[in-house]
Amino acid sequence: MRNMHWLVMALVALALAGGVLGWSQWARAAEPQGAILPTAATTTAAPASVAPEGNPVVAVIPGRTDTDYEQDPFETHRLRRSITRVRTLIYVYQDGTMEQRDVR
Repeated sequence: MRNMHWLVMALVALALAGGVLGWSQWARAAEPQGAILPTAATTTAAPASVAPEGNPVVAVIPGRTDTDYEQDPFETHRLRRSITRVRTLIYVYQDGTMEQRDVR
């Protein structure tokens, strides 16, 4: 019985390895030849109205949020849902400066 367990484990491992190898070969074959993949230089980080020239935004973090909770009327110890609204955003620029703006 113990040998059967190891045999099944070996077959499963072999099947998984074969699936991974087969999938990677299929994925490489499915990729169009000569495809131009996007790089960091070809993508835009933020709209021009937000990012000053030469100092792009690298992160946007919620600053102030308001959360409303709705209690479940049938099970009073549980919440039915919660809704979180973002009121302000903090823009972090490449040089480390931060700016807080209200959400429209």
